[in-house]
Amino acid sequence: MYNRRFAVIILIIALTLSACIGSDNIGKKSEKFNNSQNADTQITKSDDTVQFHFIDVGQGDSILIQNGNTNILIDAGTSESGPVIYEYLRKLGIDYLDYFIGTHPHEDHLGGAASLLTGIDVGCIFLNMEGSTSYFYENFLTLMIERNIQPEFPDMDCVYKIGDLRLKFLSPTKDFEDENNNSLVLMVQFGDVKALFTGDAERAVESYLLSTGTDISADILKVGHHGSKYASTKEFLYAVYPSVAVIQSEEGNSYGHPHQEVLDRLADIDCSVLRCDQEGTIVLITDGKTIQRSNGENYELSSDKEKTPLAYIGNKKSKVFHLETCPNLPGEKNRIELASKEEAINLGYKSCGNCIGK
Repeated sequence: MYNRRFAVIILIIALTLSACIGSDNIGKKSEKFNNSQNADTQITKSDDTVQFHFIDVGQGDSILIQNGNTNILIDAGTSESGPVIYEYLRKLGIDYLDYFIGTHPHEDHLGGAASLLTGIDVGCIFLNMEGSTSYFYENFLTLMIERNIQPEFPDMDCVYKIGDLRLKFLSPTKDFEDENNNSLVLMVQFGDVKALFTGDAERAVESYLLSTGTDISADILKVGHHGSKYASTKEFLYAVYPSVAVIQSEEGNSYGHPHQEVLDRLADIDCSVLRCDQEGTIVLITDGKTIQRSNGENYELSSDKEKTPLAYIGNKKSKVFHLETCPNLPGEKNRIELASKEEAINLGYKSCGNCIGK
């Protein structure tokens, strides 16, 4: 990770010294999403509530977290969606962000950052330690240099407090050697309500968080990697056990997001699934004890849900254990029911490489 951080710093220095990189496209307006914003932007701001705005940016991520006059933005969608996010914020009366968090330097997460931040002031910018030589990222860094903003790399051992909000970064705590898996993973808590934002982190990160015993339980989940089947493993979803999950993807996208496998896994935990590709911008509101959508729909807290534990089946001969849904389950005579993964491991069983973690 330190080599990656060094690479980012070197890139910033190189951009500072370079006069060759232009910013002619920064701030240019896109018409693509002009009719996609259907959220109620008349929601009353209050110190007693938090609003989570999952902004429709097509095939990308952008989430506004608002508590009174506190404003946090996670990601800025694609290069085309920067002006759309800017206009959305301006309709809410926002001209200042306390934090801008770029989960990782992919175009569908940071592409709109330069255009957006041209007209929005920001107090602190959190980035992961990945660098990129892409045009949109160099524009973004150029803008930071012009604004004299030094990016921060969040401390994974620290709880960041801003008003009544508590922010804790859960990953990456090691180098996963993949830009998606090195996404910043963030837990936001307000009162009793927790929301988990996963960027494009996939199975490797989810398995790592589970192996370290990190508390990832949350009431609201921003589904990883736009609903890709390579994220949102069954074990991970059972550990989070959200009441409501939001998927940010574009209708008819070429990746097929969200994948049916993920929708099936979410159905297994009896979770309300909201999709930007179907409904446009989605706004969830919490007073720290309840969750409500801007259209009046209510959701129970995860702590109030009846949680059915995962069932594991062991193979007595091979000493391999599986999820009960695995297609490679042993015959009835060779099975042993296991109460938990911990019990299986303590009895000397090894996990099935096909189903555990999926």
